[in-house]
Amino acid sequence: LGLNPSQPARVAGVAAANLSVLVALQSGDIIRWDQYEDAAVPIDFGRDRCMDVSRVLLEPKGFHALVTNNNGDSWYLNFQNSQAKALPKLKGHQIEAVAWDSDSSASSTRDLIIGTERGQLLHVIIEGKEKTVKPLFAFDLGGPGNEHRRVPVCGVHRERTVSASDGTERTAIFAAAGCGIYAFVGPNLETLFQKYQGETATSRALVYEVPRDSPRGELHVDASCVGPAFSKVLFWLTGVGVLAATIKNPIEADNAVLESPPGIIPFPPSPKHKVANISGGSLVSSLLPPPPPPAPLSMALTKYHLIFLFDDRWAVVSRIDHQLVQQQEWARTTHGFPRGLARDLHGGRLWMCSDKQIFEIMEEREDRHVWTLLLRMERFDDALSACKTAAQRSRVLAAHADSLFRNGHWVNSAKKYAEATTVPFEHVALRFLQVGHKGALFEYLQCRLHQCSSDDKVTRALLGVWAIEIFLAYLNDMRASSHGSKGKAALDAERAKLHELLKECKGLDVHEPVYHLLQSHGWLEELAFFAETRRDFNTVIVHHVSRRDCLSAIRKLADFQAAGAGEDLVC
Repeated sequence: LGLNPSQPARVAGVAAANLSVLVALQSGDIIRWDQYEDAAVPIDFGRDRCMDVSRVLLEPKGFHALVTNNNGDSWYLNFQNSQAKALPKLKGHQIEAVAWDSDSSASSTRDLIIGTERGQLLHVIIEGKEKTVKPLFAFDLGGPGNEHRRVPVCGVHRERTVSASDGTERTAIFAAAGCGIYAFVGPNLETLFQKYQGETATSRALVYEVPRDSPRGELHVDASCVGPAFSKVLFWLTGVGVLAATIKNPIEADNAVLESPPGIIPFPPSPKHKVANISGGSLVSSLLPPPPPPAPLSMALTKYHLIFLFDDRWAVVSRIDHQLVQQQEWARTTHGFPRGLARDLHGGRLWMCSDKQIFEIMEEREDRHVWTLLLRMERFDDALSACKTAAQRSRVLAAHADSLFRNGHWVNSAKKYAEATTVPFEHVALRFLQVGHKGALFEYLQCRLHQCSSDDKVTRALLGVWAIEIFLAYLNDMRASSHGSKGKAALDAERAKLHELLKECKGLDVHEPVYHLLQSHGWLEELAFFAETRRDFNTVIVHHVSRRDCLSAIRKLADFQAAGAGEDLVC
């Protein structure tokens, strides 16, 4: 960063975006490091030197940045120069969080939503020399006039969604303040807060509440790591864990923008805390549930994990099963006191800083075990999407088929077994025979028949004949138990499946055993259908003559001769 190693400076905070890093020092200096050019540039504040920096906030695109100190002074910084501009209209407002506008440009921030330490939401626009500040809402939990009851707005996020009733676009502003997460939803930013007025406005906007808040209360929104690509999840750092809730899109109503109930991702306990509990404690305390671990100093997201920075360690927790993946103690004597985490969304990099040093956390194939986690949770479709190899896919398909089989979904299980080609054929066939479900076994055989190459005639012939035999036995059982119009309709639907199977087998050299099966099971109409499909006209005529149905035989004879049949049909 271009600092003098002999005069170490204390880091107050870090922000990162689009391969640039802003570093705030306790001395009041701000340094911008451009990773493209590997150059560090100090920010010039002019005569109004920035002292006691409390926070630096950088837009995800990297165009705009805000700097605020503990005295309530704020500055604006554009990426095109290193000159910070004071924001006198924000005098007295200590900025805690910003919801940046995704439609911003290099010269305009567009509509910013700023959360302050005194519990206010401000609408700010910075465009060249024009700067607009407008109050939107105040979290006054103590009622009118009780300024001391206002709680800081620790996190703000803006999301665009769609109304399910009329398809119009809706704007949702999420704000984390104190022990609550609030949602303000309306058609646009200009009219959004009009309906959130009066003494009950705060309670009407409240979505979720937790028993204990966090000093940081960070709010993050990221794409869901599994499931639909357009799905987004809100993560709120509270005093009892990370609240995670999917943002609905479209939404049924303005007061139902988050899915309910939300999930709570617990904080990983410290290894030192476990040792302390084992070493001592009274009988009463041993019977009580352990208190939750203290909230972390900061939180950051990757695609599949949550990163927590505590005052004595940093930890990695899976976003899928919420289990601890990695944990490393923090040596304060070497690395200094931890400060925070900063994620570069567009640059794909993650930074961790203390008051002495800045580290980059690098991920290495973090998705390699995702499919196994999802498989363990029986989220089979998501696990299949996360597979990288054919062996992984086969394992997921086999597990899905076993689950369907255990739950009695025989036909669906048969389809999955057919896709899991690594499961032995005889194993599947015997399982369905043991439970006596001929319909599912037929489905399995038919699916395997469809998978066979047209050149593999031997396998196709074996599967075709066995499928016909099994299905005929299934139809016999169904015919014996079918009564009334509904039973006849169901039987006719299953006979249609047999006709389709017979069409598939017409090109196979198995007509003699198929004729024998159809005749021995008493399905003579299907025998004639199969023979006609194969253009075996002699068998069709003999079938009708043997039943003394000469009229049908004559009609068929006329049809066959019109289709180009030979004179040998006339006897």
